[in-house]
Amino acid sequence: MVTKWQSFYPGIAVMVTVEGEYQNVRHFIRDVERSKQFVVINEVELQRASQNNAPASAEAGPAGSGTRASLVTLQLNMATYFQRAADNAPASQE
Repeated sequence: MVTKWQSFYPGIAVMVTVEGEYQNVRHFIRDVERSKQFVVINEVELQRASQNNAPASAEAGPAGSGTRASLVTLQLNMATYFQRAADNAPASQE
């Protein structure tokens, strides 16, 4: 089996699906980008949320008012990487 994303550095790959209002999804992405962790977003998929998952109370109302019409689904395939520990740290020269 071949790994799709390979790296010299150790890391963890994660696929996340988030559903919510477009503005809240934008805030989520901003928070990921501002994280102190080194995160690489490999794939992004954004689409209108499917109506199959809609709660009955969210289906009515005008678009853009926080109703089902303004909900989106975001799927992120991302990875975070870590620095390897220095196995052979150079000895100080005194």
